[in-house]
Amino acid sequence: MPLRAVLFDVDFTIAKPGPDLGPEGYQRLGQRFGLELEPERYGEARAHAVSTLERHPELDHDEQVWVLFTEQIIRGMGGDS
Repeated sequence: MPLRAVLFDVDFTIAKPGPDLGPEGYQRLGQRFGLELEPERYGEARAHAVSTLERHPELDHDEQVWVLFTEQIIRGMGGDS
């Protein structure tokens, strides 16, 4: 069978995401929406979001999965208080 595809896991493997996806980025963007997020809680919040991440059963890109992932991080940084 000939090779049909090559996949790269870009996020944190080949390239680091921009500053908006880090602790201060979440804090800064949250402020634009009236949220007071705590950057020091980012690591734990992201780890929790990763542990609850549900992947699409067909491994298709599912925007809702990433919306929920981001929501978990925001809540973990104090966005639900």
